Amino acid sequence: MTSGLHVEPDDVLRAPDKHNNNMKKTLLFAVAFAGVMAASMVPAYGQLTLTLKSGTYTDTYTDGGSGFATIPNQTTINNWYLVGGMAYSKPALGDASDDYVVINLGSVENEGSSSGLTVTATETGFVPFATANGTFDMTLSDYAEVGATSTGLINSSTINSLNIPTPAETATTSSQPVNNSGLTSTFSMTETIVLPASPEASGSVEGELYLFYTPVPEPTTIGLLATGLLGALTIRRRKV
Repeated sequence: MTSGLHVEPDDVLRAPDKHNNNMKKTLLFAVAFAGVMAASMVPAYGQLTLTLKSGTYTDTYTDGGSGFATIPNQTTINNWYLVGGMAYSKPALGDASDDYVVINLGSVENEGSSSGLTVTATETGFVPFATANGTFDMTLSDYAEVGATSTGLINSSTINSLNIPTPAETATTSSQPVNNSGLTSTFSMTETIVLPASPEASGSVEGELYLFYTPVPEPTTIGLLATGLLGALTIRRRKV
């Protein structure tokens, strides 16, 4: 005798598969852990700040994490007129062993200010170098018809300054080693460009700081190099 109730196999309520549930939980945990690890491997960049100062007036701009701090087009500060301009640094430019801070004023003009214009860019949070050794390059390009001064700092220490006298229309560079300037810890770099209060100030100005890691040869490497040179000299003497 059969019942009128017909049950298909798919309609049978099955007990939860504990093995599958555990596998799903494990997979979800692995994905979440990978996400946390990936996020921790991304460099924690600092902030790039660009400041314009003339007399008692100050304007400040930041990069918002992009690496570009941009001056709005047609900006006026204390009768200085700028058609845009920017500062840029990491993550837009540079890597773990090459660090930059660049100020670019594409067009700047003094329209009657009795005070000079000081432009400062500071980037924080540079990744520490493996050693305290580095090379600090500076470039100042001044086509603003008046002289300009550029100063480069690591943390709060002045590394070097460049000066282009009036009538400008030229560029100058410098390069020097730096040691024990805080490079083995997270550090900052600051560039400052100063234009004097001259009614003839009109044109473009760009300054660049470039700091790169300089590896120091290990004692073993130096010894091998010395041995090789000594061997080469010995062979040469025998041939003579």
